[in-house]
Amino acid sequence: DVDMYSASAHKIHGPKGAGFLVCKKSVHLHPILYGGGQQENWRSGTVDASAAAGTALAASLMAEYDKQRMYRMKRRLYERIAADIPDVVLNGQPLEQAAPHVMSLGFAGLRSEVLLHMLEDDEILISAGSACSTKKGKYNRVLRAMRVPDSVAVGSVRVSFGRFNTEEECDIAAERIVHHIKAFRRQS
Repeated sequence: DVDMYSASAHKIHGPKGAGFLVCKKSVHLHPILYGGGQQENWRSGTVDASAAAGTALAASLMAEYDKQRMYRMKRRLYERIAADIPDVVLNGQPLEQAAPHVMSLGFAGLRSEVLLHMLEDDEILISAGSACSTKKGKYNRVLRAMRVPDSVAVGSVRVSFGRFNTEEECDIAAERIVHHIKAFRRQS
């Protein structure tokens, strides 16, 4: 049910600078560069075969096992935080209906940057938004489109999961997030 879908290979542990595009047969693409007629006239130039092979391998390794494991870690982290911070907001779809590798959590009364800096000292790295928008200093447009209230959006963080994360890391991250939020709220 998707007309077009693109992905960056590095998001699934593939080579940087590579990716893929899946299109319905009914979608007609037009090249932006003309020349040698490679890839059925979609683009000019020779395909980077090693990047394509690396991307294909990374995609094949994203097996159902990885997906289910990431869902388990995501649920574990969320439930451990929610047990101690009951007003945590899960931004977006319910856990198993959203992508397995990412989750957005909102904490009212807290700016996300404050939590990020506290967690950096614990060597826990999460983000306040997508990598391409965090430096712009604006409310996250995706959260705004999802109608997340500004009071929650400003305190929202994005947690990503990958093949090499462990359940122990989820437990540590949950404990430190809860610790820092409780400490911040006591001081406020």
